[in-house]
Parts: sequence; structure tokens; C-alpha cells
Amino acid sequence: MLHNLSVRYDVGQIYTYVGTILVAVNPYAELPLYSEAKMREYRGRPMRALPPHPYAVADLALRLLARDGEDQSIVVSGESGAGKTETCKTILRYLAFRSTAGFDLRADGRAAPARSLERQVLATNPALEAFGNACTLRNGNSSRFGKLVRTLLHAHSCEIGGAKIDTYLLERSRVSSVPRGERSFHIFYQLCAGLPRERAAELALDGGAAAFELLCGGGVMRIGGVDDRAEFDAVRAAFDTMGVPADALDGAWAMVAAVLHVRNVRFGEVEGAHGRVGVRRAQPGGAAGNDGGQNAVADAALAHAARLLCVSEAQLEAALTTRAARSLAGREAACTLHLDSAACAAARDGLCKGLYSALFAAVVGALNARLLALGAPEATGMLSPARAQSPREPPAARAGAAQPYAPNYGEVHNHLQLASPSSRALAVAKAASPASAGRSSARGLRCVSLLDIFGFECFATNGIEQLLINYANERLQRFFLARVLDDELSLCRAEGVRTPNGLAVGSGNECVALLDARPSAGPGGGQAGGAPMGVLRLLEDEANVPGASDASFSRRVHATHAAHGWLRAPLIGAKAKPSRASAASVGAPQPGAGPLGASEGFIVRHFAGEVTYSVAGFLDKDTDALHAEVATIVSAAAARLHLPSCLL
Repeated sequence: MLHNLSVRYDVGQIYTYVGTILVAVNPYAELPLYSEAKMREYRGRPMRALPPHPYAVADLALRLLARDGEDQSIVVSGESGAGKTETCKTILRYLAFRSTAGFDLRADGRAAPARSLERQVLATNPALEAFGNACTLRNGNSSRFGKLVRTLLHAHSCEIGGAKIDTYLLERSRVSSVPRGERSFHIFYQLCAGLPRERAAELALDGGAAAFELLCGGGVMRIGGVDDRAEFDAVRAAFDTMGVPADALDGAWAMVAAVLHVRNVRFGEVEGAHGRVGVRRAQPGGAAGNDGGQNAVADAALAHAARLLCVSEAQLEAALTTRAARSLAGREAACTLHLDSAACAAARDGLCKGLYSALFAAVVGALNARLLALGAPEATGMLSPARAQSPREPPAARAGAAQPYAPNYGEVHNHLQLASPSSRALAVAKAASPASAGRSSARGLRCVSLLDIFGFECFATNGIEQLLINYANERLQRFFLARVLDDELSLCRAEGVRTPNGLAVGSGNECVALLDARPSAGPGGGQAGGAPMGVLRLLEDEANVPGASDASFSRRVHATHAAHGWLRAPLIGAKAKPSRASAASVGAPQPGAGPLGASEGFIVRHFAGEVTYSVAGFLDKDTDALHAEVATIVSAAAARLHLPSCLL
């Protein structure tokens, strides 16, 4: 099969059918395979009547939807950089084409409502990519969040009657630090490059992207062949297509700028305060501080951030450098605790993540509101958020603990976004499964669901983000094996087609169980006669143990799964490195890649190869808690900048 793929690729055939599966080999080049004329060729044609193409897959989904009256799901799976996002956009364009085919402009020259909805569905792509995609070592436009697009269509006419976007697992850590050789989210660079000079000055962005530590941290300021200014114009055009006036975006731009300025805040000892840490400010008389004029913007970061967040400098500094120790009753502050530099930096980074999460939720909520407003009336009830049971209670149910901040903007933040990252991953893997898609109940409307989620990742240094991404892909792989390969083998045997003796396809259950097996009542997470508690559930449990650490979590993982064939300890002195399957495309090793012991990490045997995970930061990132003082800043900023409604 690999030889066949290689031969076809060499002659420009990047698509190949393997049974009912369409395999795509990313050419990393523009090919003349996508046009309205090409769409017309595939309309209504049997799947193998023309060369393999995503248009054929989309057309098959529409024909099955019309014939059987059942909802359809299209799963786009593959490693990071395989071209999933572009394939999803290709399929969406085909669905929009089929919906608008035969519709003409009205006599007054304006588009008919159906065509307006199709254009808005397509316009969500540049808007979401700006806020949720980033340049990584393997992909210049990598989706750093999962997305399920549910499109409702009239079964016989294929006219789009509504759409809804559900998002999962936004990589929030990318607004506090950026891996070497990568960038943060596109919107930061686009805003710095594309804002008019006057507005950039108002937001203190006139120094450009080079003035901000977050944007310089990865060492990559520009993507080859990409003009950030032009991309920003495209983002504004997309919001305009969605019916969003330009001045309504001011609150969003202010929030983006605020994140950059907050991340620029630095800390140091306060003179004469006996070692107490405070925020470093610009020196009197306009001096830029000890590091020279290049740090002038950073030295003024607190003032810029406070102004944009509509709070006082004193209030923002207190939120970043102190904690109020509560009385046992929790009703009043007993005393104020001053934080050390590391804790101050953690509070700053938490504020950045909280602000950006609130902004991303507002953008997604606004896009969905516009799509629902133009859709069929019955579509609103059918496109409620995808709900999934989380293995952990919502934070509100756990009184007395510092809780992750998740502002509730109506349907924007559902139960998935109120739980910790590992809980969200467990829920996402269930909610994103095509088998879990609900049947449409409104008369005449059926749903085509399109899943675009992170591909399998293996880097020189792998953390909790890669573990969650790879877990979701393990669940997809299990679905793939069960619904495609096993079903094909069963069909061959039922029809008398000879198959090799002993041919069997792995279920993928072993690795999935390793990661998400439910907790048991046995000591240490074990269960007599049953599977031990999965790694992600151990992480959830360890986060609630007083005095727990990353090292204690790693030791517990090894103790619990010492006999498991899909997990082992790193070899002492051996360096964590990418698997054979992905080493060639990873690039330079990341800082921190080095020897790991049993208390520092573990190796999981995934379907795509072994991955070594470093547990550094696992507990902090999983808890991802904002203390009350920082959460108050986020909540106040969102309200004063009218984020829940500024984009509607």
C-alpha cells in the first residue's frame, strides 16, 4: 500500500482510496485540484467514477443523508501537518457549493438568505484560524484546538439550514510561553502588523511584534510566504462577512493587546522592602531600566495592561504579587501573603491564559450566534452544545479549592470547558466520536458533522499537551479500527472472500485503557481482578492529594502500571526523542530534552509509536487554577470590554 501511495504521489496523484477511506499525502504545494468546475464534476457521481478526491467523500455523505435520512460524520485524521485543516475547508466549500447550486441573486442584487449563510459558514475559517492556529515546527498553520463543525442540511435539496461550531482543548499554554522554533497564535502577529498606526498607538502596539517577549520567545517572527498584514485584512473581512461592524471588534483587539502587555510584566525585589517582590516599572525620568532602551515597552507593561483591562495599576499589581489568605470560614481575608518571583510569574501566566480563553470563547460564541440567526428556526434547538459526561465534577461542586476560571457566556462554555484539561480530554474523546453524534429530529433537516482535531504529536520534549492530544487520537484510532478494518474483514468472511488465516486487527483498547480506565475502590488505584486506574485519572486524583508533586505522580503511574505492556520507564541516561515515524519532521531538539528518570516521566506505546513524556508541570497545568484575585481581573475585564456581546 505504501508503494502504491508513493507511485501515485510521484505522478501528482495525492489522493488514494483504500476501501471506503480516502488517504491524502500532503504535497505542501498549491495544486489545480479545487475549483467550482471540479465540484460540478463530482456532483452526484458514484465515489469511484472519478479520481479520488475530498469532493467525492462529501458528495457521498450528502447522497447517504438523502437516501437513508440519517446523520453523517466525516472524520479527518492524521499526524500534525498532514493537511487535516485544509481538507476540512475543502469539504466545507463543497457542502456550501451543493447548498447554493441553483440559487441566483435576487432582483435587487443582494444574495438570497441561503447563500448568505453559506458564505458565513466559510467565513468562520479565517476568523477561527487567526485566534486558534499557530506556526509549529511541523506546520505553519497548525490548529491548536479541536473543532467539530455540525452543518444542518435539508435532506433532499442539500440547502444548509444552520451550523454550529464546538471547540475543544484550546492550547492555552501558548499565550504564556512558546516552544523554540514556533509562534504563538496568529492573531498576535497579525494585529501588530495590520492595525492602523493610530489604533496601534492607542493599544501600545506601535513597537511591533518585536517589543513583546511572548512573540519573540520562539525565535520565529514571520512565516515564509505569509504576510501578517494581509492576513489581518482577511480576518477583518471575515468578520465583516459575518455581519460584525469594525468598531465592534475594538474590545477584542484591546484584549489581545492586554495579553501581550501582561506577559511583558517583569518582577524584581522592591527596594527597601526586605526581599519582597513587586512589578518592575519604568525608571523615573524616562529611563528604561537596567537593561537599556530596548526594554522600555516591557517596563511600561503594567501601566498599559491596567489601562486596557480597565483596572488600576495597584489592583493589577496586587493580583499578580499577593494572595489573600482566607479564614477557615472562607468569608474574609485573614492576611495578605506576598509571593516570590516564581509564584508571581505563574500568576501572570495564569492571567494571560484566562484572558485569552475568555476572548476565544467570545469569538466562537459570536460566530455561532450569527450562524444560528441566519439558519432555519428549527435548527437552533438541534444545534445545542455537544455535552459529555466528565469524570470530574464541575469546579463549582468542589468548594474550598482554587478553581479554574471559566466565564459562562451562555452556550459558549459548556461542561467540557469547566473541567480540567485532562477531564476535557476524556470528555472530548467521547463527544467527538462519530458514533456519539445525535440524530437530527427536526423534520427535513439532517446533520453532516466534520471533525478537525489535533493529529498525533511526538516531539523532542513531550508534555501534558501531547499526552492529551495523543489520547484523543488513540480514541479515534480505535473507532477507525472497529468501524472500518474489522467491519471490512467481517464483510469479506460473510461473503466468502478468502482472508489470511489468523489475520486480526488490533483493537487499540490496551492503550486507551492505560490512559482512561475508570477509578476503582481498591488501594492505590488498583482493583482486584480488574484494570488499574488510567494515567489521566491518576493525574486527576493526584491533583487532590496534599503535597503531591509531578514526581509523586510519575512514581504512582509506574507503580500502578508496572506490568502494563504499553507503558514503561525511561532508560536512565537515555534522552527523550521522537519516534521513527515523526523524527524527520520534528526539527531541532527542544530545550530541556535530556535524561529522564522514573520520577520524571514515562514512555507510552501508542499506535503511531512510542512517546516519552516528561511530567514537568503536569499537575500545575492540569489544575490550571486561577486564584480569586486573578480571576476577578479576568471577569472584570471581560465585562467592561463587553466581550460576551461585543462581537454579536
